[in-house]
Amino acid sequence: MFRPLFLLTLALPIAAQETAPAAAAPIPAAPAPAAPVEQILRPPEPGRFAELFRRFRTEHAALSPDGRYVAYSVRNDEEISVVVLDREQPDALKTRVVVINDDAATPMLSEQQREKTPGRIRWMRWVTPNRLVLETNRVHVGGSGGAWASQVGAVLAFDADGANARQIASPEDIPELVMDGGTQSLFSTARGNSAGFNSRVWTPDQPVPSPGDDTPDEADPLQPAIAGDADLAGADLSVTLPRSLRVLELDAQRAGAVTLVSTGAARATGSRGVGFHSLDATTGKLTNLHDQLVALNRHHLLDRLGRPRLALPNHSIASFPFDYEYLGPEGRSRARPLGEVSGLGGFRLSPENFFGERAIPVGFDENPDILYYASNVGRDTFALYSWNLATNQRGSFALENPGYDLVAAPAAGYGEGSTLVFDRYTRSLTGVRYQATLRTTAWLRPEWRAVQADLEKALPGRCVDLLEWDESGRHFLVSTEGPADPGAFYFYDRTTARLTEFVRRAPWIDREHLHATVPFGFTTTAGHRISGLVTVPSQPRMKPIPLLVLCPDQPWERVTPDFHTEVNALAGMGFAVVQFNGRGTWGYGLKQRQALTAGYDLVQVEDVVTTVETLSQLFNVNRNRVALLGRGHGGFIALRALQAHPDLFRCAVAIDAPVDLGDWLNKMKWTDEDVFPHLTRAWLGDADRLKAAPLTRQAGAITKPILLLTYPGPDGAPRRPLYLANRRFAADVSRAGTTAELEELPLDYVRGLPRARAEVFDHIEGFLNEHIYDYKVKLGDLKVLPEKK
Repeated sequence: MFRPLFLLTLALPIAAQETAPAAAAPIPAAPAPAAPVEQILRPPEPGRFAELFRRFRTEHAALSPDGRYVAYSVRNDEEISVVVLDREQPDALKTRVVVINDDAATPMLSEQQREKTPGRIRWMRWVTPNRLVLETNRVHVGGSGGAWASQVGAVLAFDADGANARQIASPEDIPELVMDGGTQSLFSTARGNSAGFNSRVWTPDQPVPSPGDDTPDEADPLQPAIAGDADLAGADLSVTLPRSLRVLELDAQRAGAVTLVSTGAARATGSRGVGFHSLDATTGKLTNLHDQLVALNRHHLLDRLGRPRLALPNHSIASFPFDYEYLGPEGRSRARPLGEVSGLGGFRLSPENFFGERAIPVGFDENPDILYYASNVGRDTFALYSWNLATNQRGSFALENPGYDLVAAPAAGYGEGSTLVFDRYTRSLTGVRYQATLRTTAWLRPEWRAVQADLEKALPGRCVDLLEWDESGRHFLVSTEGPADPGAFYFYDRTTARLTEFVRRAPWIDREHLHATVPFGFTTTAGHRISGLVTVPSQPRMKPIPLLVLCPDQPWERVTPDFHTEVNALAGMGFAVVQFNGRGTWGYGLKQRQALTAGYDLVQVEDVVTTVETLSQLFNVNRNRVALLGRGHGGFIALRALQAHPDLFRCAVAIDAPVDLGDWLNKMKWTDEDVFPHLTRAWLGDADRLKAAPLTRQAGAITKPILLLTYPGPDGAPRRPLYLANRRFAADVSRAGTTAELEELPLDYVRGLPRARAEVFDHIEGFLNEHIYDYKVKLGDLKVLPEKK
């Protein structure tokens, strides 16, 4: 029988303190011996990374409003259950409900896909003290009139004891009538039979059903697949189609209900339908609140009532600069530039200011007239402010930090919605999540600031998130995660300062030897700040320890303090793994970002070299065995560093890297409508650097082995330009007499599926074994030792 885990109980001081991340510990110096003799262990057998890349066992948890019950997810093989515990009887499992499996998330495997898409819980909250609601990524396949499409989303609910379990909403419950000419959709509350979900409930007096014991009247998720939006555009669109759905939030106007956003298929008119609905968690009654069409060529920011209030162009056909567009209080007005409406500067976006001075909308308040936005206009770091769109006046909210940007780099034009934390009971803004040394939260309530500070002291080296609290403000649900820890979920009692761990995210990783991670930071002789993390292997395969530098995927990408399976896989290969924040990194202010423009790739390569030289003085690492690895633009930098400094680096691995940035950016305009590469191209190089094409024009300067891993594209389709460029580059390097391996990445790896990721890292390890550890080369000063059992 499944048992909950209760592993840790701590008593914490409850004195109020200012919230601040713990200071980085100093790095102890470890000078290398005068004449080290390299000792090396044989590598473990391939295949051991499969466990590391598995989906976490527990990824979600929720606390009931009265603080009595906690629910959390549990993955067993291909099945996800939700377990409910009674905090007053923590040793007894109250109920377990199976909510999704991987089959339900994978309608049909394509010819190139070998792994099923993992089932996931996308949202989970208690709507009442006794009723839990959750949303999964179940895929629904269907259509009519000769058009087929897939929609994602299913909403389930059950009581704390497992009773009254049912699917309360699916795409079939929110169909739209799509007609040529793009007429408005019609809303329907017709329900499908969801009795099959009830058979997946387990309570202490009922046996656990076997996987696949769904009742015959439940829809089979494994149905023939499906045409995409492009196919629909050319079909007869006078059809009724379901909509994809997702839970937006608890319904503030209707007790015991949640709000849903539904999204329809793309239409030939260049639009799609978006609806906003209230869903009663007990009866399953759907109430349509509003329904409208939005343009496909815009990214929209919804308010907390589900109305599209702001829009921003999202395709490369439009010309820069882009204005953030205000769509009025109901989201239906003629679009007007937000900067013109508000009188505020910075609400305009172009490649020239993407990393410069500008303003970024983040989200709306419970009062839909209040917009929260980030701005660094006239300052170095991004701060957060509020603006009342009805009165056209600055709001009372302002949060500034002189050392850190309070928003991450926005990939879709808007700040991350998780930045703003709202209290479900007062419906007011309560905190702002941001990354300092670790991820933390700036709470607006002094009592919450004290809780955050106490927990960060009790759990050093980990990010501490206060996920939820009960209505009394006494009991908290806490999650943790760190670079060296997959993390856990805890109860915290603010009155007694009692902290109790009840489940770990990935206990199989905890049983292995986790690798120590140490923060570092230094200032270069030129005055530039470089910081990051070093992950040191718990079982080095060679002493002194080889070093591997992980180049950031993008120049602006910041090292995150989360648990990264790929970093730990590389440390498991015996490397001290370096992640660094150099010039150009987002998160430390405008000056840090703009320092990149002094030389672009030349600056990044210089920062790589400086980091290696500095850390070599602090750690006992092997300066003769340093490898480079990067993905995307990071792969380009890894190859450039190897090309420019063959005396310092021994080999490089590049994953889906654009080897000719200028050519790649030019072709992106015609092969991909995504606007993001064009907005960020200014940080990849100026016209002279892009024209120089140092990698492809000087392929012969690569004199150390390289491994290029890239996705060729779908079977039967023309090869991706990026893949063809990698193939030509590998051939040029090989003709110059240097080892250049080119391997095709499978679609499953591109989709982030776990088994494919593990297999790719097995292949990377084989390359590094040959060119770092020299298992095929006999060295006079190399002593091979048997592996310790």
